[in-house]
Amino acid sequence: MSTRTADRLVRDLESICGERNVFWREEDTLVFEYDAGFDRRPPLAVAVPRNTDEIARCVRAARDTRTAPGRRRQNRAPRSKKCVIPSSRR
Repeated sequence: MSTRTADRLVRDLESICGERNVFWREEDTLVFEYDAGFDRRPPLAVAVPRNTDEIARCVRAARDTRTAPGRRRQNRAPRSKKCVIPSSRR
């Protein structure tokens, strides 16, 4: 993925969820790379949407930039290296 596309995606996610709810710097996404195995792949970005509308918009933004939307399940990270993780706020 080009830097230009990644920048566009991050800007789109920030416009959807707000700057404070999108993590894209390496030091911020490091915690999301672990999948309880030997495979480590940090996601491109992590978005924390507030509601179902924002989740749908995040998925559309990822799809528009040909980035696989993923989700964390049972402490496992998605397999795609180009991934955005919409994570629910709790």
